Amino acid sequence: MPRYSPHAVRAINVGTTDLEEYFWPFIEARLSEFLPESTVLDIGCGNGKLLAFFARKGSKVVGIDRSKVQVEEAQKRLGDLGDTVEVLCADVRNLEFKEKYDLVTLVNVILDTSELALVVDLLDSAYSALRRGGKIIIWDVHPHNVQRPNHIEDVVFAEDGSYYIDGSKKRSKTLLCDGSQYTFHPNFHYQLGTIINGVTDSGFKSLRFFELGHLTPFPTHFAIEAVRD
Repeated sequence: MPRYSPHAVRAINVGTTDLEEYFWPFIEARLSEFLPESTVLDIGCGNGKLLAFFARKGSKVVGIDRSKVQVEEAQKRLGDLGDTVEVLCADVRNLEFKEKYDLVTLVNVILDTSELALVVDLLDSAYSALRRGGKIIIWDVHPHNVQRPNHIEDVVFAEDGSYYIDGSKKRSKTLLCDGSQYTFHPNFHYQLGTIINGVTDSGFKSLRFFELGHLTPFPTHFAIEAVRD
């Protein structure tokens, strides 16, 4: 598969610092060809905010998260939306997808995944869940966003170029569906090339890359859009 090149993808800066102002319009614009009446799988759905957005646009949505607490929060949020929404407490890597989806989203998921092998597995699962011609949208904090003077002393770099903020040696824990705990570094960042290569290596085509929202010189977020052939 072709490797990452900064000249091989399209970068677009939206030029606003308000997350609510640019996140929802960006998502809706990227998915306008599928809405309404699309089928959507949100991997790492968290508290279900994105699921609610899709459901109210007329989509049939399924959310998956390994965190028992997050799934419970999502079920509370989505209780009034009926059978258009389903939330599963599960590890997506263990699921077989008989139904294929129009869209798969991973929003603020890679940031909290401090194992590259797990990132690769998530991308492979997303590919297998999509129909031919279906689209994946990845959204996360831009790795350059934390490289500022008030944070740089807390940055810990790995040999592969990934890094995390660990000034207090803090780790986060979450209770998984099976009752075990998952421990991870919050604010973990991979090089953009590593993520893009993972997307193409999983088989996705027609990749587009976006940088969004400036706070001082660095973009705050990035997004990747790609298609399953």
